[in-house]
Amino acid sequence: MQLAQLLKAPTPKQFVCISFIYAIVAPVVGVLIAEPLTSAIMMVLLLGFAFITLFYIQPAIPPTFSNAMSGMPLLMIIYAFAVIADVAYIDLPQDKSQLEQVTGTVPYRIVQTKYFPSALVIGQVSARCDYQDYDDCSRMRDYKGKQATMMYQPKTRVDNLVYEIEVDGQKIYDFDSQLAAYQAEKDRQRKELFWVVVLFLLPNVWLYWQDKRIRKEKPKMLYSEVRQSIARQKRNAGLTAIISMFVMVDMVIAGVGAMLLAAHYFVAAAGVMTLFALASATTYWLIKPVKE
Repeated sequence: MQLAQLLKAPTPKQFVCISFIYAIVAPVVGVLIAEPLTSAIMMVLLLGFAFITLFYIQPAIPPTFSNAMSGMPLLMIIYAFAVIADVAYIDLPQDKSQLEQVTGTVPYRIVQTKYFPSALVIGQVSARCDYQDYDDCSRMRDYKGKQATMMYQPKTRVDNLVYEIEVDGQKIYDFDSQLAAYQAEKDRQRKELFWVVVLFLLPNVWLYWQDKRIRKEKPKMLYSEVRQSIARQKRNAGLTAIISMFVMVDMVIAGVGAMLLAAHYFVAAAGVMTLFALASATTYWLIKPVKE
C-alpha cells in the first residue's frame, strides 16, 4: 500500500478504515491539546460519519444516496470558532484608564443574574473575576458588608470582567495579576484553536472531498436493484431495527466516553470506550450478513 495512493485516492474499504480510526484517535488527542468540548462533540459526529461510510463497502449504492453527515464536522468547527474566538481574540486593556469603576457594598450573598448562575454585584454592576470558569469573585466572601471599589471591563462574553477590587485600601484583586491571568487564558484559547484546525478542519476537508469522490465513482444500483433492496429490508425489518438500535447505542456510548475524556476522567473514559469497542464489533457482526 503506497502512502501517496492512500492520501490521493483511497479505496472505499481503505476510506472506511481511515474514517473509523480517525473518528476515535483525533478526538482523544484533541481532548488533551485542543478545545475539549469541541473534541468530544467531534467524536460523536465523526463516528456517525464513519458508520455511514459502511455503505461504500457495498458493490453499489442507491442512485440518490447522499451522505449529508460528511459536512457536519465542518459546521461544528465553524461553530467552535464562533464560540471560542471571542475569548482568543478579545482586546485586553493595557492600563487602568481603559476600565470603568464603581463603588458599593459587598453583598452578603451571591445573587443570580439574568444570563449566568451567579456573580458579584457591587453598585448595581454584576461582574466576574475569571473569564473561563465564571468565577463569582470568591475572595470577596470574607468582606461582606464592606465598601469596595471595583474596576472592570464592561460587556465581555461572561459579563463585566473584574481587573481590580479594593477594600479598606487593600487590593483583593490587583490589575497586573488579573491581566496576566486573562492573557494566559487568551493564549491558551488561541493554541486550542490552532489544534482544532490541525486536528479537525484540515483532515475533515480531505474526508469531505474523498467522500464526494467515492460517491461519484461508486457504481449506482439499477432501480430494479433498489426495489429488491427495499424488499430485502422489509423481510429483514426486525434485524434492521436491531442494527439501528445498536448504532444508536454505539453513538450514546461514544458520547459518554467523549464527555468523560473532555472532563479528563481518563480511567472512566477508557472503560466506556472499551464498552464502545465491544458494542461496535457487535454492530459490525450484525451488519455483515445484511451486507452480503
